[in-house]
Amino acid sequence: MESLEREITIQKQFKHKNILKIESFFEDNDNVYILLELCPNANLNELIARRQYLLEIEARYFCAQIVEAMKAIHSRGIIHRDLKSANVLIGNDMQLKIADFGMAISYKPGDKIH
Repeated sequence: MESLEREITIQKQFKHKNILKIESFFEDNDNVYILLELCPNANLNELIARRQYLLEIEARYFCAQIVEAMKAIHSRGIIHRDLKSANVLIGNDMQLKIADFGMAISYKPGDKIH
């Protein structure tokens, strides 16, 4: 449960267009429920598998969004540690959203990271 609390705490601090927003969360005796921003277009991994390729202009557009999200994440002293195409969701207007902060950690300059 501690890692889930850390994930929620880390992800809730972001209000960035390229980071998946946690709308709310609650729990009962057995489960924790996280209500996330809707991303109706699957994820980047599924898009690439379905189409078998991306156009160069699409790759540049997607890379720019990922870089912007990672700049925001790193500026808060967070390391995602599980960035992969399956954790990049596709929202409306092909807006990418970085998701799944389950392995993310906070760090301070000088910290040893394992």
